[in-house]
Amino acid sequence: MNKKTLEITLLDSGNKTYKISIANPKDNIETAELTDFEAFVVEEDVFIGKAGKIKGFGTAVIREITETNLLA
Repeated sequence: MNKKTLEITLLDSGNKTYKISIANPKDNIETAELTDFEAFVVEEDVFIGKAGKIKGFGTAVIREITETNLLA
């Protein structure tokens, strides 16, 4: 079984990082979609970091994991 996760690292005003993970993201996410989401997160204060407001994304990656049940 394959599992996909979109992992986004957020940066707050104190340059501290926070990671959010979204399971089963859609295929072929475009850069424009991520930058639109980033703008929304920043403008609407969706998340607040320990050192203040989120100022943007650090990274955004798709992580794929393959799991094999060895007892099946």
